[in-house]
Amino acid sequence: NPKFKSFIIITQADSRGNNNETAFKILNESGIECLPFYIGNRISFSNAVTMGLGVVEETVKDQKAIQEITQLYSFLFP
Repeated sequence: NPKFKSFIIITQADSRGNNNETAFKILNESGIECLPFYIGNRISFSNAVTMGLGVVEETVKDQKAIQEITQLYSFLFP
């Protein structure tokens, strides 16, 4: 399918250190576009899933998690 595109996104990204950047460089060499942003390793993601929700639907808002998901959504559905 010529319209099909695939991307790589780093999830469970570390909040400290350079592991994300190292992984980004290695994955980018695969020939598949690696998105230039990450989804962090945040407890709010697992909390939302256990309640059957997305992070934007949770009562207690994690603004960083919401920003990361919104950025991904905006990329996929411009």
